[in-house]
Amino acid sequence: METSRENAADGIAISAAMRERSTRGYLTGAARLGYSGSRTALGSKPVPDSEVGPLIQETFAKVASGQSLRQVTTWLAERGVRGVRGGPVGLATVQRMLTDPFYAGFVSDRAGCLARGQHEALIARHTFARAQRKLLEKRCYPMKPDETLLSVD
Repeated sequence: METSRENAADGIAISAAMRERSTRGYLTGAARLGYSGSRTALGSKPVPDSEVGPLIQETFAKVASGQSLRQVTTWLAERGVRGVRGGPVGLATVQRMLTDPFYAGFVSDRAGCLARGQHEALIARHTFARAQRKLLEKRCYPMKPDETLLSVD
């Protein structure tokens, strides 16, 4: 019985430490695609990868200019970009990457609170914002003026 109480206390302490690290701008999870880890006194600090980083930058620019998720995913795969498991990056990975504020220089905790990151941003904030707008535009499917949700033919 004492062990489960200790485990719960350990879990709470770990969560609090991770929340504190993220509010100070440090990444609490794995390095993101386009970054590699660099050891510092405070742990691992992500630094832009010299090979994949520029491809990630170009991916954001392509989306910001109107290319689709499928187009940029294919483009990354053609350039040999690999996911965590070693296979070509998939659509879901690219979508997650494109909506991750980490690439614009921010870190977020599980509650979604943002803090300025201690890492170098790969993407300018205005490019990130333009990419977000384009992604939202493509997600919405406006109805024709004569259509309603419950129209019956």
